[in-house]
Amino acid sequence: MANTTASVLPESDALLGELSPAPISGDNCYGWAKVSIEQRLPEILDRVIASCGLGQDIPGLRTLRKEIVACEPLPPLSSSIPHNTIWNNAIDGSGTWLSYNWYFIESYFYRRLLHACNYFTTHIDPFHSQKADALSSSLPSIERILTVLQATESALSRTDFTTLLLMCLWGNKADLSFSPGGVNTSDLRFQLDKDQNKLLIDDTQLLFNHLKSSSTESIAIVVDNCGLDFVSDLCLMTYLCQRGVKRVTFHVKKDPIFVSDVTASDVEFTLTVLEKQSLLCQDNVSQWRKWIADGTWQFKDHIHWNTFTDLPPSLKEELEGNSLVIKKGDALSRRVHGDLHWPLTTPTKSLPFVKQ
Repeated sequence: MANTTASVLPESDALLGELSPAPISGDNCYGWAKVSIEQRLPEILDRVIASCGLGQDIPGLRTLRKEIVACEPLPPLSSSIPHNTIWNNAIDGSGTWLSYNWYFIESYFYRRLLHACNYFTTHIDPFHSQKADALSSSLPSIERILTVLQATESALSRTDFTTLLLMCLWGNKADLSFSPGGVNTSDLRFQLDKDQNKLLIDDTQLLFNHLKSSSTESIAIVVDNCGLDFVSDLCLMTYLCQRGVKRVTFHVKKDPIFVSDVTASDVEFTLTVLEKQSLLCQDNVSQWRKWIADGTWQFKDHIHWNTFTDLPPSLKEELEGNSLVIKKGDALSRRVHGDLHWPLTTPTKSLPFVKQ
C-alpha cells in the first residue's frame, strides 16, 4: 500500500530528518492503534447513538461507522465544518482509516461525529450525558480529594504535594474514550499506594524542588477529562495558589473530542453540580469562582487542541510565558514526541520534545 500517512507534526519531522521513526498508524501498528481505530471508534459511535438523547436515529453516525468498519478511503470534511481545510489539505483521496497517522484519524473522526450530530449548528455536546454520569459517579472520590486538600499543611509540603499530584495523575484514568463505564475510584488513597509501583518515570522530587526554589508566578495546565480528572486538577491548582502561585490558565478544548475532554461549557457545568453537593464542595467552588472573577484563574479554549497540527506561534508564546506548563493525557503525550514509532528501548529523556 502506498504511504498516505498524514503528517501530524510536519515541523518536528523536518527537525528530526532521517532519524524520524515512522508515524503510528493502523497499518504499521504494534496492535493498539489498529484495535483503537477498528473497535474503539465504532464503540464510541454506538454509545453516542444510544445515549446522545437527540430522540432520533442519526444516519450520519451509522454512515461513519460503516466507513470505519469497511476501512474505506477518507472523504474530505464538509465545507460546513469549521476549520475543515486543516484536515482536507492532508487528505489525498486514497488513504484509508488505517493508512493515515493515528492522531490525525482520531481528530478527523471527532469532527465527522460532531458534524453528524449537528453540533456545529446547535452546540449540543453529544457526549454531555456521558460526562454528567461520570461526574455524578465520581462525587464520593471528589469529596475525598477535597478532604485531603483541606487537611494539608499551610506551607508547601513534599508529602501533601505528592499526594495531590498523584491524585491528579491517576484521576486521568477516568477517560471515557477508553473506559465507557468509568473507573473504580472508591478508594483513592489505597489506589495511590497500589499504583505507585506502576510509575515508569517519577520526577516528583524534581518538580517539587522547582516549585520550592523558584518563584512560580504562573502555571498553564492543558486539562484532559471531565469529572474526577478535571476536579483533581482544580484541587492541585488550589493547593499551589494558596501557597504563592499568582495565576493559573486552564487550557480546554474548543469543541468536544475524545468523549470526555473538557470544553468551556463543561467548566461551568462542573461548578454548578458541585455547588449542590456538600458544604466542603460549596466552599471550594466559592473560592474557585472568586479566582475566576479576579483573573487568578482563567479558562481558555483554542482550536489547536482539537487538531493534529503544530503549535501556533501565538499559543506557543503564551505557553512559554508561564513559569510551569503541565500537559495531561496520553494524546498530548503522543503529540509532544511526534506520535511516532519510537523503539520501546528509547530513553524518554532522549526523545525530541516538539512543544505540542
